[in-house]
Amino acid sequence: MSFVVHVFYRCGLLLCIWLLTPTAAQASPLRLQDVNQPRLLDSAFAMLRDPSGLLSLPEAKQLTFRPIDHSEALHLGYTTDAIWLKLQLIATANAPAPWVIDFHYGYLDQLDAYIEYPDGHTVHQRNGFAMPPVARAIANATPAFWLTLPANEMVTVYLRAQAYGSMTLNATLYPQLAFHAHSNRNLLFQVIFAGMFLALWCYNMFLGLVLKQRPYLSYSAFLLVFGITTVTAIGPGSLYLWSLLGPVINHVVPTGYSTAVVLALLFARDYMATKQRAPVVDMTLKWAARFCAVAALATVILPVQIGVQIMSAIGVSIAALMMWCGAFGVYRHIPAARYFLIGWMCMLVGTAMVSLRNTGWLPDNFITFYGMQIGSTIEMLMLSLGLASRFNEMKHQKEAAQTALVNTLTQQESLLEQKVLQRTAELETAKQELEKMVNRDPLTKLYNRNGLEHLLEAAYLRARQQQRILALLMIDLDDFKQVNDCHGHSMGDHLLQIIAQRLNSCAVDNDVVARLGGDEFVLLSDRYHDKPTLQQFGQKIKQILTQAVLLPNGRTVKIGTSIGICFGDPHLVDSSSLLRRADSAMYLIKHFEKNDVAIDDMRRRASS
Repeated sequence: MSFVVHVFYRCGLLLCIWLLTPTAAQASPLRLQDVNQPRLLDSAFAMLRDPSGLLSLPEAKQLTFRPIDHSEALHLGYTTDAIWLKLQLIATANAPAPWVIDFHYGYLDQLDAYIEYPDGHTVHQRNGFAMPPVARAIANATPAFWLTLPANEMVTVYLRAQAYGSMTLNATLYPQLAFHAHSNRNLLFQVIFAGMFLALWCYNMFLGLVLKQRPYLSYSAFLLVFGITTVTAIGPGSLYLWSLLGPVINHVVPTGYSTAVVLALLFARDYMATKQRAPVVDMTLKWAARFCAVAALATVILPVQIGVQIMSAIGVSIAALMMWCGAFGVYRHIPAARYFLIGWMCMLVGTAMVSLRNTGWLPDNFITFYGMQIGSTIEMLMLSLGLASRFNEMKHQKEAAQTALVNTLTQQESLLEQKVLQRTAELETAKQELEKMVNRDPLTKLYNRNGLEHLLEAAYLRARQQQRILALLMIDLDDFKQVNDCHGHSMGDHLLQIIAQRLNSCAVDNDVVARLGGDEFVLLSDRYHDKPTLQQFGQKIKQILTQAVLLPNGRTVKIGTSIGICFGDPHLVDSSSLLRRADSAMYLIKHFEKNDVAIDDMRRRASS
């Protein structure tokens, strides 16, 4: 009884398919004139839809196949139907062997190829994402089948396809060498894509561990899941993960992308600091993450095709939510929010194109086929740049805050002294900054007398250890008071700053430049060991310092310089004597000659 019911069911099914299939002429055989070039097969296919998915090859051959009029007809979106394709080929006498039929889309779960040769025998090959690599006709990133074409004889190929995801059946016929070249180019593109993900993951994971910043760690988790899922979806991942996951690999794409969405939402909360800056947005992201986590769990339990549709739906909607968060961040001047906005905008456009292509609303081409990969690549780069920019901006904000704190502590020093017990930590920070300020002249930024005394002692210790001679130049500006009297103290301050810059340009290595006060400067050096070279150095400094200076008021002034130099062995002369003798030599020049250089050689005095 069950046998009779089954026979009637099959007959009824064939009758329905025959009635629903429009009568049309079969596609004419494809003649291969140039046998060395690949041929796009889209217009050479004829198609038959099998809503039940139960037709066998003999049953399908009895029905009429509808010719394909354009490539978009092979882009069927999400469908549970089994799709049969018929292809007739005739090659010239010098056709190479073998040929390869390669499908463009890697995420096709199961394809069966039945190749009928003129002698009557049929070759059956299988391939597809859901099949173990050892069972595939060709272990390739995309489904492919071997094909031999006898000279000037027609070969008929029947192809049966089923897919949990988008049904995209565009294919190309390649000679063997051309197929290997195409496969290598495609593999190179995918390796570059995977390598970029790996590099970005390592970079951000390293920064997250070193800097202990949560945004880097959450972004690294998102990168890892998204990268593995993408590499699996575009082909190569399925070849290597089959041995680990087996048939469960069918769930990798919907579950992986859905999980990546959850991690992206967590990353957005850390990146935008929504908990502190925007509690309402933070609550929205938190509930969206919970919803997507449930959706990701559902993709594990539900059939794969439903999981793929869930993945596409939450992918587009969450990308739009991320773009809204980025726009909000730009509006609220959150650091690096513009990178976040641009990145997710590219991701949204790419994901939307792929989703619309999967549903059949957009044509199938390179942009819509690799839209998610292109968009995600730009997004990853933008988010990495955004993390770096965010860190720099936060660092600058922290430095500005610290500077403002130091200034406040300086202005309230008396108050801090009264509250030293309560604010020990802030006072210690202010003390360190004040110690730096004590050793520097605020006008010229050179060392002041206090700083010089500390550095002079250190220079003496170093000179004794290295057996060097110390030379100290005492420099005084001639008639500087006239500049203040004629042009004002602000112009005089400007002149002192120019003199300090010029004097700094004469110093190298361990040389020390200081301003003792007023118009007196000091240069300490251990590079000169004899009087002639030191005299030349003093004259050089005098020539540089006495050059004309253009003041901000438009007037030009030129002043003289009196330089007194004293040098001696640090083992025989102390620092105070060196400073005092240089000062005496400078005053001797200033009161009798001016604008000249005098040298006091304390080596002879010490030896005598």
